[in-house]
Amino acid sequence: QNLVMAGRCTDFPLEAPVKTMSVTCILICLLEWARADNVLVKSGSSTVCKGSKMETPTSDWVWSTHVIPSPSCTEPAAQNVGQMCQGDPTSIVMQSHGLTGCFSTSMPECKFSMRELKQLDFELVIGNCGGTWAAPLWMTPNYWGGGGKSGEIDMVELCPITAVMTNFAGAEPPTGYPKRWAVADPNDFSGHVTLWQQMANDGKHGITVKVCSNNEAAENGGSCSGHDAAFYPDIFGSIGCTSGHDCEYMLVSDIWNGLNGDDGFRACRGGSGPSHQTCTFSIQHIRISGPSFTGKCNALTSKHHTLAVPAGILENVSAQEEPELLIV
Repeated sequence: QNLVMAGRCTDFPLEAPVKTMSVTCILICLLEWARADNVLVKSGSSTVCKGSKMETPTSDWVWSTHVIPSPSCTEPAAQNVGQMCQGDPTSIVMQSHGLTGCFSTSMPECKFSMRELKQLDFELVIGNCGGTWAAPLWMTPNYWGGGGKSGEIDMVELCPITAVMTNFAGAEPPTGYPKRWAVADPNDFSGHVTLWQQMANDGKHGITVKVCSNNEAAENGGSCSGHDAAFYPDIFGSIGCTSGHDCEYMLVSDIWNGLNGDDGFRACRGGSGPSHQTCTFSIQHIRISGPSFTGKCNALTSKHHTLAVPAGILENVSAQEEPELLIV
């Protein structure tokens, strides 16, 4: 068993039977083949690509294949290890394979205005990521500065590395209200995430984010209910949307399992070294309501979208698609 787990066919004791060595090596080869073809690539009890399999990105993939360095993880040099789920150009799959590294990709060709965004939905699978600083999906403004006042939205992030969170670049109340998601096990979770941009009763536009179970999403028309969600009260008052900055946003996905980085690296990792677990996650079926996309980015457009109203926040909302929001 230890030899199979180590993936080695060379270090058998001299007295080991030939049959034992042959069977063990066959098992190792089968395991490696399964990993390569994603036949048995799993995260906990959930296949990493729900309803499909992982593959090399195709030409219609909305994510970038280029490497973009980040101050969040500076050692070793950044790598783009992004893969996709077959048939879904909006999807992103990342696996650390237990390696020390700074792994990331983003969507520079599909930026959008936060002022136009109404709702964003996606499916999430996470496995074996406890102990790894990973951010399966987050968004950053074109101009970043000011930490929690930057306007960064970490929709799904393991920061601290033991929990699945929604964060706002470290913002604390009243600037932002992060949330730890008890429903989401960082080592085995399959669920849904919904984000809303809406006006509150003080006239300011806020961001609400909810991570929920697949059952909750199914009961609410394919989106989370919005009850007991994370909240960023004044997105248009953030640094990325004021002082002449354009309030344009870009989606990002990463695993920061490196050796060094900025203050965020040190805060999220809490002094822990790189994880040797094979952190695996996928984001599938990203659907965005509000902004207009063209070309391959049009795959992000939510064509048949029904607003999932956060419970207890809105009233007098019409049943038609994308209604005007009248806030209590």
